[in-house]
Amino acid sequence: MKQKLLITTLLLTLFCTGAWATKTYATFGDPAKEGSWDSSTNTYSWTQSYSNLMPIFTFSNGELANYTELHLTTSNYNDGQPYRVCFMNGSNAVATISFYSAGDKTLVFSTKDETKNIDLSTITSIQFGGASASGSITVDPTSVYLVKPMNVAFGDDGKFSVDLTDLDYDSNLTYNPQTGEMTSNGQGTFSISFNNEDFTEVTNMTLTYTGDGIVQFFTITDAVNGTLNTWYSSKYNCTPDATIRAKAGSVTKYAWNCNVAGTMTIKSIVLTANVVSATNAHETNIASLPYYKWSGSTWNTATPSINLNTATDTYYGSGSSDQK
Repeated sequence: MKQKLLITTLLLTLFCTGAWATKTYATFGDPAKEGSWDSSTNTYSWTQSYSNLMPIFTFSNGELANYTELHLTTSNYNDGQPYRVCFMNGSNAVATISFYSAGDKTLVFSTKDETKNIDLSTITSIQFGGASASGSITVDPTSVYLVKPMNVAFGDDGKFSVDLTDLDYDSNLTYNPQTGEMTSNGQGTFSISFNNEDFTEVTNMTLTYTGDGIVQFFTITDAVNGTLNTWYSSKYNCTPDATIRAKAGSVTKYAWNCNVAGTMTIKSIVLTANVVSATNAHETNIASLPYYKWSGSTWNTATPSINLNTATDTYYGSGSSDQK
């Protein structure tokens, strides 16, 4: 009887590839007749409480449902002259959010009262305008953007490198996402937003940089458990212990708080996770099979020396085999 043993082995790494977060920046359209946009000063002004909206995002196929946040930064606010952002379905305002101060504004759609219960796929535009009889406000066009959630995907080595264009930062910081250069006036926070990611297996965060060490501390925020910890000495190379990782089942943010005036150039931000390997359910691990060797006049169980691509001896096995 001739035996032909057919064995295939395959180890699969359970982490796969995925996409980074995506920022989509605003495109300012033509204001309605009672509004005006001065691009030389980044000033929006209006003369009536109606017909003063300006499109900043338009959607043709329900694309807003793919986004989770809207960011914008304003300045030069005048008391009694509130401004607004409207979520439109055609010419109808489905939701209106009014602002009574200037600064960094972040609208998280799932938690904001005005937007958490609306169907974002029905929104055809987001528009900006005045919420009073008249007024003006300065808007930084580069600060107005939508954010898609970050889909974290670790490689075969257990590493995930953050795309540096995904960093958010407040008005105390200036940042060039192409070069990674971050300048602080002695204050400010920059961060990465996640979509309730399970980081219970993430064992390290490393931020590498050149230049000034402007960061005071690093924090991790979880949707269920809040701020998990504050790291000072390990703010650039953080290794959460098992107790903290156990609470990191719905992480929403990594944040770095700055307290030093200066400029750092961020080279990379890398997360490391425990990589789990497993045998494919449709395959057989070669080392787990029973083996037999003919000795004298009987078959005896044997433990072969397995070296890939190297013949060590002749054995016969059972399992996924084709016998002839």
